[in-house]
Amino acid sequence: MIDSEKNTAVHSYGDDVSDTGDISIEIDPRHYDDDGNADSFEPGDVVYFNIYLGDDVSLLNVKATDKGVVTIYGESSISQTEQLTIPGSDTVSLAHPAIGTVTAVEWAGRTGILMTNEDKEGVKCTAWPCLVDVSYKSKAILCSHVLGTGISIDSGDSFDSVIVAEYEVTD
Repeated sequence: MIDSEKNTAVHSYGDDVSDTGDISIEIDPRHYDDDGNADSFEPGDVVYFNIYLGDDVSLLNVKATDKGVVTIYGESSISQTEQLTIPGSDTVSLAHPAIGTVTAVEWAGRTGILMTNEDKEGVKCTAWPCLVDVSYKSKAILCSHVLGTGISIDSGDSFDSVIVAEYEVTD
């Protein structure tokens, strides 16, 4: 049972990413085609998803709103690459909290020193404007969901279910 006094993150399969700032939930990339379109999900299908956690976040529980089964496989380190536009001196958010170093792979515009903020959720640069490709590792928990009979969140024809992750933040 989900405890309403705890922090929760909710993810609908109709969304690409659900992000609370502490935790984000994403359907695993293996479910997307080359054009970025997600597979359709039907009852009985196995859907893999990643739960990304900040350094000070612990996953407590994961449930689904349908009658399906959620399995938590464990924590892994996932390589991330993304392109950041740094228009000025403000911090630019990363897609996922970094563990370890954020490395500049390729620069366009001014070249400077890339600095990761304390919580490793963003970076800024000593010179701007610039466009920089970065690489880093992030902590994720791989899960699967065998879809049950399901519920429909919207009135569309597609099968929809919601993942609810309960987590704790330690300071």
